[in-house]
Amino acid sequence: MFIVSVVLLAIICILALATALPGILPWSFLPVSYLEFPLAQLIAFRVPLFLGICVVAILLLLFLRFVGILRKLVSVVALGILGVTAFIHGYPIWERGLNQASDFTLPVTSQTVNGINMLTYNTLGGATTMEDILPVVLENEVQVISLIETTSADAKYLAAMLAEHGQEFQVFHNQVAPTEPHFYSTALLVAKELGEYQILNHDLNALDTSVVVEPVQKHGSGRFASLTLPQLAVVHPIAPMPQYMPYWTQETKQVYQACAQAQNFIMLGDFNSTIDHQLAHDGQCADAASEAGAGAIGTWPVAAPKLLGTPIDRVLHDGNYWEGVKARVIEVGESDHRGLLVQLQSRTPQNG
Repeated sequence: MFIVSVVLLAIICILALATALPGILPWSFLPVSYLEFPLAQLIAFRVPLFLGICVVAILLLLFLRFVGILRKLVSVVALGILGVTAFIHGYPIWERGLNQASDFTLPVTSQTVNGINMLTYNTLGGATTMEDILPVVLENEVQVISLIETTSADAKYLAAMLAEHGQEFQVFHNQVAPTEPHFYSTALLVAKELGEYQILNHDLNALDTSVVVEPVQKHGSGRFASLTLPQLAVVHPIAPMPQYMPYWTQETKQVYQACAQAQNFIMLGDFNSTIDHQLAHDGQCADAASEAGAGAIGTWPVAAPKLLGTPIDRVLHDGNYWEGVKARVIEVGESDHRGLLVQLQSRTPQNG
């Protein structure tokens, strides 16, 4: 019985360490990266992983009261390993944050606006309807709207409803045949008062679900005149289902490579990946929700509480021209995703 308990504890500790420090253990049967199955799937749910390790550690601590000295020694070693592992998982959760903003009033400097409000929402083919999205945009003064798994017809319908409320938006979408499944469809709406935009020929366009645009003029218009306008990209790489892992790895790599290719660049959408996958790809983009203190809040699936979900709906930027100052995860309609509201504030470029 003692040997069985030691082996069981050893397996638990090995698996826990493998999730926290992939590649640290020498055995070839263990994944060595957060880009490999099943670590790619597990690390996406870092909060539940952290909580699960904590529960095991607490149970082990209670177990210590009822065992002999040898078992206690083994259990203390295991407890130490689990404690270190829990810290490795827990620190990024604390650093990325679980806070939510409520007021998205734009900052004003010398009578001009010094920020942009953005919304990204995977509507699951219209399960979250444009009528659901409309009040979110109006109440939070949103200038940039990313709609994943949303047809061009729905995006144009939203723009038409916004126009009835005095808000004019440009509509961009990827070129998808009407017969294609809705999950290939991606739309981007940009407020005309921000400035005029046009389609940009970019490496990300190799992904069928991406939309990339650039400003026609360098600076914004009207109350946004003080802003140096960014390139905008909406992305939606494939989900990391076991049978599609090579495609997922390639598509997420291509998405995060964009971080190194552009200055004054904002990328938003359903990334089907988290900060941990981004770091595994050496992607250097800044995560706006984490800067705003909400980067650990889950956006998928809706069936799980926000704290137990995975934050795959994101807003990233080059880290030079912008800073995420407010963020909130929202839930409207019947999509399996939650949406993410982010306010980015302009700052003086650190380089160039």
